[in-house]
Amino acid sequence: MGGQACVFYGAAEFSRDTDLAILASSEQIRFWFLELRTPQLLMELVGQHRIPVQLFRQRPLLKVLESEDESLLTNLLTEEEHQIRDVDRHYWTPLKKELEMLRHARISRDS
Repeated sequence: MGGQACVFYGAAEFSRDTDLAILASSEQIRFWFLELRTPQLLMELVGQHRIPVQLFRQRPLLKVLESEDESLLTNLLTEEEHQIRDVDRHYWTPLKKELEMLRHARISRDS
């Protein structure tokens, strides 16, 4: 609408971008707040919607969004990513060993 407003006020050019409005359910918004890892998008979502209080309990770093400190949010998202990877590594390490044993057994059987 910004481009159209410029034309209305006498601008010589039309806007060259596309503005989209996406209707999202509260479940979709909840998912984005809990899973999204892009600081800029999280900041935009906060600008458009109030964060339900229960989401703060599920993902504490969302409290930083109210301060609008993007660099702090970026650092917290990086820490969160490292924690998730550590949990995944802990979960997958024994499974990886088991899969390797099965693969070696199959190779031995097939040869």
